Amino acid sequence: MISAPLRAPNYEIAAYEGLRRMAKAMGEDKAVELLDANLAEEKKALATWAIAARVSNESTTAIANERTCRLGCYAKLANP
Repeated sequence: MISAPLRAPNYEIAAYEGLRRMAKAMGEDKAVELLDANLAEEKKALATWAIAARVSNESTTAIANERTCRLGCYAKLANP
């Protein structure tokens, strides 16, 4: 579920990096500065999404494990 939103920041980072290289090659120092700020913001957003994805995956795994344990425990109680 969360992996799809991670694509957008990756595409944006790639776009900003390409624009930054072009601006640097043309000597547009102000544009490079602004693109660097945008890159830093996008990388921070990507890191936040990555943390959210990890927490979500860990929670899903924990819930699945808990349900499996409950089902197994109930089965043992029903069939001693």
